[in-house]
Amino acid sequence: MVCHQSVLVRRTMAPEYNQSYKLSADFEWVLLSLKRARKVVNARQILSRYLEEGMTTTNLKPSLKERYKIMNKYYGVVPTALKNIWLGITYFLFIKKNKGNYRPVE
Repeated sequence: MVCHQSVLVRRTMAPEYNQSYKLSADFEWVLLSLKRARKVVNARQILSRYLEEGMTTTNLKPSLKERYKIMNKYYGVVPTALKNIWLGITYFLFIKKNKGNYRPVE
């Protein structure tokens, strides 16, 4: 998933934010924008700079629950569960391999 700050969508194609989600409305907005798009272009340049900490990060557990609910809605329960199990396994292996010494590249 790309960050919503760097997604440019034609106004005629852009969905409205679903305000029933307190922390993950942006996640659903990007997902719907990508699903509606006839063409997706990678600009291969920096479009935005933003702080890594935000509402989603400070409320991680509720945010992940909302994202899981959104993924179930658009992809189904079984595919979402399988994808999350796979992500959990790869995350665990990555952390174990790197002994928790992970720093994102700037």
